[in-house]
Amino acid sequence: MTRPLPRDDAGNIIAGAATEEPVVRYSAANGTGASVIISFPGGLYNYDTNGNLQALTVSVRIRYRAQDSGDPWTDVTTLNVSAAKRESFYRQHSWDFPTRGRYEIEVTRMTSERTDERISDRSVLVGVQTFRPEYPLNFEHPLAAVALRIKATYQLNGALDNLSGLGERVCLDWDSVSGTWIERETVNPASLYRFALQSLANAYPVADSGINLAQLADWHDYCAAKGLEFNFVQDKDLSLLETLRLIAAAGRATPRHDGVQWGVVIDKPQELVIDHISPRNSDNFKWQRIYFDPPDAFRVPFLDASNDFEPAERIVPWPGFVGDITLTEEIEFPGKTDPDEIWKEARRRQYELLHRPGRYTALQDGQARVATRGDLIMGSFDTLDQTQIAARVLKVQDSLIMLDEVVTMEAGEAYAIRFRSGLTEADTIGASTVRSVVTVAGSSDTVQLEGSGRIPVEGHLVHFGKAVSESKALIVKDIESGEDFTSFVTMIDAAPEIDTLTDAENPPAWSGVVGSELSDPLAVPSAPVFTAVRTGVAGTGNVDGLDVLIAPGPGSSAVIGTFEIDHRETGNVVWTTLSIAAGDGGAPISGYVSGNSVDLRARALTPNGTPGPYNTIATITIGDQDAGLPMALGSGSGVVGAAAHATITIVTQNDDNVVEVAIYRLATGGTLDKPNHLIGTHAVTKSSTLVVTDGDATGQDTSLLPAGDYDYYLEPQNLDDQPGPIAGPFTVTVT
Repeated sequence: MTRPLPRDDAGNIIAGAATEEPVVRYSAANGTGASVIISFPGGLYNYDTNGNLQALTVSVRIRYRAQDSGDPWTDVTTLNVSAAKRESFYRQHSWDFPTRGRYEIEVTRMTSERTDERISDRSVLVGVQTFRPEYPLNFEHPLAAVALRIKATYQLNGALDNLSGLGERVCLDWDSVSGTWIERETVNPASLYRFALQSLANAYPVADSGINLAQLADWHDYCAAKGLEFNFVQDKDLSLLETLRLIAAAGRATPRHDGVQWGVVIDKPQELVIDHISPRNSDNFKWQRIYFDPPDAFRVPFLDASNDFEPAERIVPWPGFVGDITLTEEIEFPGKTDPDEIWKEARRRQYELLHRPGRYTALQDGQARVATRGDLIMGSFDTLDQTQIAARVLKVQDSLIMLDEVVTMEAGEAYAIRFRSGLTEADTIGASTVRSVVTVAGSSDTVQLEGSGRIPVEGHLVHFGKAVSESKALIVKDIESGEDFTSFVTMIDAAPEIDTLTDAENPPAWSGVVGSELSDPLAVPSAPVFTAVRTGVAGTGNVDGLDVLIAPGPGSSAVIGTFEIDHRETGNVVWTTLSIAAGDGGAPISGYVSGNSVDLRARALTPNGTPGPYNTIATITIGDQDAGLPMALGSGSGVVGAAAHATITIVTQNDDNVVEVAIYRLATGGTLDKPNHLIGTHAVTKSSTLVVTDGDATGQDTSLLPAGDYDYYLEPQNLDDQPGPIAGPFTVTVT
């Protein structure tokens, strides 16, 4: 905001009134009031002719009217802002409108331009705020809101550029101790899965009856036991199903809806076999095996919870890999922030690729399926293993089982059959039973069971093969409907060893350090350099002083922690070491006197103590730059007393070192104290005579030098204020 004085074409101030230059801004619509904020970025102050800080005042007029109405302006107020501040500051004025609406707001500086350099009064209109009484967040559902009130200081002023925080989700969480769902902070995927289904953020929240809560409770316990968490900031536009998939994946599961309830399919070892599949109850069996060349390691980016959720990356080598990692593949685990959990989940994925290389499909008839996605089944396929035979039981007599297929056994091998038992109308799953078979070398359609136990039912199917491998454990991955009430069943290896190996993982200690430490020569400091060595009075102010300034040498990027400065008197073989912090940049060295020849050398060390080479030995002489000490004053120097004064005669010899003479005076018989008895210092030249009067040379004014007996001393001094032999005392009487 300005109110400039009139100027001619050359820019010179001329006579006349300052020009009024209003600033007009508009309020927002439907406002009930407004606020004007004025800044003084250079402060507001005035210095008087003596340099004293004084207050200064700037007047600002505020007016308003309805937008585009053409009505006369309505005065709000004229602010008279006064301050004596050299720092920037703000002033604000607020008022109410007569009716709600949109208004023109005029702000005018009424104080004319000031041109005095001792004044600072620049004013700026930085903002016009509009007030509306409605709550700013028009949202009917609960929100987590943050309000801040921060005091402006020399370190913080103006608006905040960024605000970050760590939030925790509060929702219904399964409590295994009480057996109930309670509201509390949680990162368990099972609880967050339920929250996603029932949250008000979901346009169609699912009722409790639409969720398999018992299954989620079991899943919650599984996640807690395995240390599985989900820490995810959902700042993307994801569908409900996409969100459920993310959450479920964090708990080693996938979403599932059985037509009635939401649940999950957990990828974990199972004991209950739901169904048997073989060529006798399926067609079009296909097998696909994936062969791949694994990378050296997985590279997993994540937000590190152990380091304030800063971005990090963990390298997880392939199981059994030894050597330098050169080939990596990136994999992400959304919601995972714990470094140890990152390691385990990456290793689990690697084990899955190793132990689930196959994909199997088969076509089954029938409207109803016993097995569903995620169920454990046993498959018998001679295309995978020629010893696996699926046959139907023709007859059972005691322990003899007659089959409709011929099976072949070899001497020395153990064999078994697997069949479904315990099936009833109430129990359509029953149990998958395995019985050992008596090995009879050769081919036959009859087998004999060993021991006692359940036996297959005539007309049922059995799987025959070598013991332990009579069937292949598979997991139903997907079921796709086909024509004429058929279903394509997709299966993968159950591979329970995946969980066994994952549970046995012991993640290495995590530091967050990426890469290995440098071991190249740049990690060793270069030899430092002496930037200055100052001695004696000329360099240190002390006749015996020695100060050394040091800096890192060029050619190395190593971080320097300390310098070691070795020193000794020339000719000595033993070094004395002085250690200083690198930030000191130098230090004084004691133990020597003027004229001593001193050897110096130094080296730099890293913070962990790795030393660099020594620099070249430097030899210096203490005080070699000092001026020589003055000779004694010449013959004829002395002091003569008289009335109200004394006459002092100073005679110098042919001495280039003498540049001044100090004169001391004290009562006769006293002890000389140079600082207290000094009455003056006078410049002199060599081979000259100087006469100095102490007191009133006319002998009239005794106040300058009262009558009495005095001792005078005369001391020659050089350029470094170092004294030569002192002359005196010269005892005189002043009358």
